[in-house]
Order: sequence, then structure tokens, then C-alpha cells
Amino acid sequence: MHLKILFILLLFIIPKTVKLPENFCAKVIGVIDGDTIEVLYENKPIHIRLAHIDCPEKKQPFGKKTKRFVSNEIFGKKVKIIHSGKWHWNRLIAEVYYDGNKNLNKELISNGLAMHFKKYSKDQKYKQLEIEAKNNKIGIWSDPNLIPPWEYRRGGKKRKSIDKIQQIEKMNMKFKSMKKIIPLILVGFALTAFQEKEVKKVFICKSVASKRYHLKKTCKGLKMCKTEVKITTVKKAERLGRILCKLEKKQLEKK
Repeated sequence: MHLKILFILLLFIIPKTVKLPENFCAKVIGVIDGDTIEVLYENKPIHIRLAHIDCPEKKQPFGKKTKRFVSNEIFGKKVKIIHSGKWHWNRLIAEVYYDGNKNLNKELISNGLAMHFKKYSKDQKYKQLEIEAKNNKIGIWSDPNLIPPWEYRRGGKKRKSIDKIQQIEKMNMKFKSMKKIIPLILVGFALTAFQEKEVKKVFICKSVASKRYHLKKTCKGLKMCKTEVKITTVKKAERLGRILCKLEKKQLEKK
């Protein structure tokens, strides 16, 4: 009795028991993902797996966009299904035609939303359409980190995380090399500052009582000088124990 019930259930669960003509028309009642749709034929739902192509998985870049493209193109429409009788995981492998003679499988390849599934297809037309989309960097081909869907399903996410780790390690290596270079850069800055002090002209009052140097000859502090005003460099002025005029220092700090 139990075996009989199980057998009856299997008749409904496995749609490949349904005899289908090589070409038939059906209404699209669902879009599972970019390359899998559901159609209604003689009041029986059938899952169709698009032949010759493989679309990005939902969590991959362009995965949602691909599904949206398929929905916009065929959902709710009556389409023509052409197949050779092959099934995979309860899905009929087929090409889907709509709006006259448009081929959904080829439209996805042309729009850069699918890859030619070369493992299961040797069709040269699909190969050529993929080359054209790739050369024009359309859709998935614009992604420099593209992972083929079949690799993603086999653990592409793990490989992607490994790539990220490798990138971080490269950045750490660059940082370590920069740590060696930074002191040299700082020394360079110090030398530049030293050289600037050697050549930068300033003004000092030759009075022994004067303890300042001035950036401008028109400085109010310098006008109080009762002896000769001399031109020198910052370095030489500092050797004489001179420091920058307070008035000019305040003006620099305000800037």
C-alpha cells in the first residue's frame, strides 16, 4: 500500500514523466532565476532550464539583474519551447522563443547576462555571441573580478575570500616597505627645511640688545631699531640667538 502511494506521488513530483512534443507553446508562470523558468503546459507546471548558457547566481553580481531581465522579457507571456528531450534535476533543457522569433537564451548572452556553458554546449553561434559581448565589456564582462557561475557553485565564494586575504597581505607588505621609506622621507623633509633656513632672507637689527629677526623690513618691531638693519638668513640669525618677531609669529599663526 505504501509503495503504491509513493509511486503515485512520484508521478506528480517528477515532471519528466510527462510526454512532451519537441516543440510546444506554454505560458510563463514563474522566473526562478536567470536560466530557470516555470511554464504551464496543459495545466501542468514544468520547469525549464535554458540550454547552452549559464547565468550568474542570485548572490553574484548581475544575478538579480539577470532575473529581472528575464521577468521583463517573458513573464506572463506565451512562449515557444524547443527541446531534445533532455532533463536535468527535473528541469527540461530547452531554448525559449518569444515575441515572434526572439531567442531568450541568445538574448541573455548578447546582453552580457549569461556565459556560454561550453561544458554542455558546442554551439558556435553562442560562442560567437559571447565573444562579441566580452569584447564590448557588456554586463558581466565589465566586472574585472568575474567568477563563472559553475565555479561560484563549486566554492567561488571561498576563492573570492582567499583573494581578499591575498590583497590584504599585499597591502601589509606595501605598508611594511613604506615603514622603511617614511624615515627617509622625513630626513628629506628635514634637509629641505634646513636648506630653506640657509637661504631664506630675513632682517635683523645690529643692536646687541635685539633678540629678534624679522621676515619683512616693514615690520613694526624692526622700525624701533636705532642702529643698522642687516640682511641675513634664518640659520645665521638663529646662530646669533635670534628668534622670530612676536608680531610676525602671531600673523603666521592666524593664517
